[in-house]
Amino acid sequence: MPGEVIGMPVRDEGERCGAVGVEPQTQRREVEGLGFEIERHWGERRSESGICTRKLSAYDAAMIIRGATRDDLPGIIEIYNESIPGGQATADLEPITVASREAWFGEFDPKRRPCWVAEDEGEVVGCVYLRSFYAGRPAYDATAEISTYLAKSHQGKGLGTILKEKMIAECPRLGVKNLLSFYFDHNEASRRINQKLGFQEAAHLTEIAEVFGKKRGLVIAILRIEELS
Repeated sequence: MPGEVIGMPVRDEGERCGAVGVEPQTQRREVEGLGFEIERHWGERRSESGICTRKLSAYDAAMIIRGATRDDLPGIIEIYNESIPGGQATADLEPITVASREAWFGEFDPKRRPCWVAEDEGEVVGCVYLRSFYAGRPAYDATAEISTYLAKSHQGKGLGTILKEKMIAECPRLGVKNLLSFYFDHNEASRRINQKLGFQEAAHLTEIAEVFGKKRGLVIAILRIEELS
C-alpha cells in the first residue's frame, strides 16, 4: 500500500486545490534546468500524522512525493547504488544489498525522522530522508542530517531542490531546529543547492576520504530552521 502523499494535489496550472477552511498559497518559481515556470500550491491542511497532503507538479504532473514504505526499499537501494560509481554522493565504494538495509529502513519514523520518495508513473525516482545526528544522543535531539538521492534520469531537473525544500518546511513539525548536510567538497551540485536553500558551511574536513584513488574532503553545512521564520 503506498505511503501517504506529502502535500496537496496540484492539477492544471492556475487551478487551486483548496483545503477545507484554508486558503492555499501560490508561488511561481523557475524549475532549475527546464527554463519554464510552474505554479506551486501550498496549503495548511494536515492529516492525522501531521503531514500536509499535496501532489507534486514540478515538471511531470504524474509525479508525487510520499512517505516511503518497505516495498520502496529495493527502489531506494537501486538509486543509491547507481550513485556509487560517480564517487560524489556517497562514501560507499561497492553496491549494497536490500537485506543489509532492512534494519536501517526500520529506524525511520514519520513523526520525527521520515523517509520520503518521489514517484514518477509508479517508479521510485528519488528519496529524501532525515537521520538523527551522533547516533541519536539526547542532547542532539533537535539536530538531524538530511540526505537526498535521485535516479540519473531525474537529475538536473530541480527535483533535488524540491525534495529538500519540502523536508525543510516540515522540520518544525518534526522537532528539528538544526539541519545538517554532509557532502564531498567536490560535489558542486550539492553545494549549489545548499547555498540556494540557505545552508551555511560550518566545517571542511580536508582529504579525510579516499574515493576511487582520489583524496576527498567532507563539507558540513548547517541550516538553522528557527532563523527561517
